[in-house]
Amino acid sequence: MLRTDISGATQVSPDTIIILNTIGELFKVYSLATLAFCGGSLVPLGGQNPLEPAFWGKPVLYGPSMEDFLDAKRLLEEVGAGIPVKDAEELGERIIALLKDEDSLVRRGQAGREMLQKQQGSSERTLKLVRKVLPKHP
Repeated sequence: MLRTDISGATQVSPDTIIILNTIGELFKVYSLATLAFCGGSLVPLGGQNPLEPAFWGKPVLYGPSMEDFLDAKRLLEEVGAGIPVKDAEELGERIIALLKDEDSLVRRGQAGREMLQKQQGSSERTLKLVRKVLPKHP
């Protein structure tokens, strides 16, 4: 079901698959997900930000085209929260495997969230380092 087809009277069940075809809603919707797939990554479109679902503690799957998010991809894969797939068939297989293994699903999601929490404050730490090396101006 497309997001734009949903109104206040629409009946949505827990097993309903909703495809967001709107702008600005994805980040909050990730909080409701069990896991996430970054669209635009099975084809050469650069992918989507995998840190958004990781923020909510969701494991993130994505295809080979994540050129716009290589650093985020690397960080998530290092902790097991990012799961690369080569094509739609492997995506389906990995989703089914994760849904059958709730412990792995939760562990991977939590690992991504914890990794992001450790990154908090990095801008302030970087600013302090920059101030140390820049000459002081009166």
